[in-house]
Amino acid sequence: MGLTVTRQMSNIGDQQLAMGQITFDSSYATGGEVFDPSALMGIHAVNNAFFENKNGYRFEYDHVNKKLKAYWLKKVPAVVYDEHVVFNTSYQTTLKYPAAFIVNVAKTGENQGMRSTGIASATLAVNQCCLASQMAYDTLTTLTFGTGTTFVANGGFNGSNSWVMGNGWTYTAPGTIDKSAAGVGTLSQTFTTIIGHTYTLVFTVSGLTSGSVTPKVGGTTGTAVSANGTYTQQIVAGATSGGVVFTPTATTDRYSIAATVSVADSDVFVTYVTQAWQDVWNNVVQDESITLATGANNLTSGNSIAAIMYLDQITATAGALSILSSADTATAGTVPVAFGVTTGQLKANAAQNAKAAKITYLKMPSSGFILDRAVYEMTGAAGGAGPYTSTFSRPLILWGYTGCMPVTGSATLGLLSYADTSATGQAVIDYFTVGTKGAGTVADTYDDVQGIGAGLYGR
Repeated sequence: MGLTVTRQMSNIGDQQLAMGQITFDSSYATGGEVFDPSALMGIHAVNNAFFENKNGYRFEYDHVNKKLKAYWLKKVPAVVYDEHVVFNTSYQTTLKYPAAFIVNVAKTGENQGMRSTGIASATLAVNQCCLASQMAYDTLTTLTFGTGTTFVANGGFNGSNSWVMGNGWTYTAPGTIDKSAAGVGTLSQTFTTIIGHTYTLVFTVSGLTSGSVTPKVGGTTGTAVSANGTYTQQIVAGATSGGVVFTPTATTDRYSIAATVSVADSDVFVTYVTQAWQDVWNNVVQDESITLATGANNLTSGNSIAAIMYLDQITATAGALSILSSADTATAGTVPVAFGVTTGQLKANAAQNAKAAKITYLKMPSSGFILDRAVYEMTGAAGGAGPYTSTFSRPLILWGYTGCMPVTGSATLGLLSYADTSATGQAVIDYFTVGTKGAGTVADTYDDVQGIGAGLYGR
């Protein structure tokens, strides 16, 4: 920040007024720019500071820290549908707005099930995610995703199956494929990629004595490496075919590609309520602890649930618990959830007895929009014929089962993004084409089932 002071001084009663002009450059320090009136203007005690708002920014003086803060006054939507984000090489991404409630997280063709806050990416499964830290007021929300891949087969090199070895490549022992002979053939494996999507490639080079290797994913060349180590590269696919390819520089190259090679689609679609919807933010409960017992369980808080974000078992074999409708019977790893009641909100199977869990949910307030517009356990009217539909009696603006749609008497379906096409065990929620007044939200399903819907209705 550059600062020019014109040194125009005036007296107002027993107060002194100093005027100046401030010019910002392209940088802005987190938490504000240092602005010390004593050094800049000779004023040692500041009663009031006034700044002209300009170019859409509002300025505020931090008296305690002697800093000038700039705020961008932008409109924030109440609900964001399918925000397209790309996670980085640390398997994390930050949403555009501070979140109040996550509704769905999905990659193309795959739901990302939510776990409790703060789990490391290496611990999460490839189809799981979690909040990096609890959602905080006026703070952008960061999600962590599981490492791994659904693309590379035999990435641990247990034999050479699934890999095509060109001239110079040989398999001699579990865990590696070696560039140990003359030739400049490639080591490759084919799978389908999506043009424009970013793929996170992880691979290890070991035993290198000469040369370098260049990776390629989806037809796009990555960065050549010429030293031993584990590398993580993000590559934007330029073709649907090509899979992953490792290319030597010269016939004399000598090294191994070691376990484990992985390729993850880093493009993610997130639907969430922002903190602009204050009624939701004021009623979200994060990571409430509960020790489950066989049968009906009461939340310690006594709250009634309006929508559930996740229920995560954190002891014994930790893992997300699948949500069922309250009419279902709990089996190992599943929990029927009852909305709108203050006792018996969770039913647990004996397999979950004495297991500690954390639950994040939207609680039912005693009055207001959430109470007035909450609906739960609507059975969708079946229709269609491959793909099928479940049509609910209300148009929903907040889906009550994060990342899933229960089906009474059947397995819970995972949710995809709006632009995706469901396969067996999956569903797509259509918030946008609810038709005339009285028509409700439609869920597209591959399977002929009647889904269970819940949440807050409106348009």
